[in-house]
Amino acid sequence: PAFDRPAFEALLARADVPSRKSAARLSERDRLLARLALAFAAGPELLILDGVWDRLADPDRTLLRELLFAALEERELTVLADFASPEEAEKLCDRFLLLRDGRLLWEKEAWALPEEYCQAEFTGADDARLRELAGESLLSFETLGRSRLLSLRVSEKDAADRFRAAGLPPCALRPLSAAEILRREAASSMRSIALS
Repeated sequence: PAFDRPAFEALLARADVPSRKSAARLSERDRLLARLALAFAAGPELLILDGVWDRLADPDRTLLRELLFAALEERELTVLADFASPEEAEKLCDRFLLLRDGRLLWEKEAWALPEEYCQAEFTGADDARLRELAGESLLSFETLGRSRLLSLRVSEKDAADRFRAAGLPPCALRPLSAAEILRREAASSMRSIALS
């Protein structure tokens, strides 16, 4: 697509970035927003936002969110972004990728996450037995007083069936949010890479 100069000027104005200053004289914030306005005005099919979210203040993140949603309504657009905050990723993304050193470790659709992960709570159960029963599906194991919280890579139904069959019904089961899953999968992949 051709570069849309009026759209570029409108985006700069919306972000309160001076349009008549040279890039060298702009603040770091204004340079970043000017680059984003330039990218949006070019009408790309793929937009890569590398390290952008963490460098923006909340009002500018809100603006970028609005621009992304508007662009997605106008045309076919794929956005690849990295997020330090799983909560931010959960708000914006419909597909998640976990990359480490350029390798794809994990890929999931947002809609599928609640069906594939859960947290089970137990009291008074033996830690070793819980870990054994969880097996490869164990994502994290937390001790809170007498309670044991197991984050699992299985549905609530599968977890309930597995532990009940072993005579250890969980006190509580709940789905994990996308942010919780992203945080735990990232921590788990760091451990598995450190061990390999």
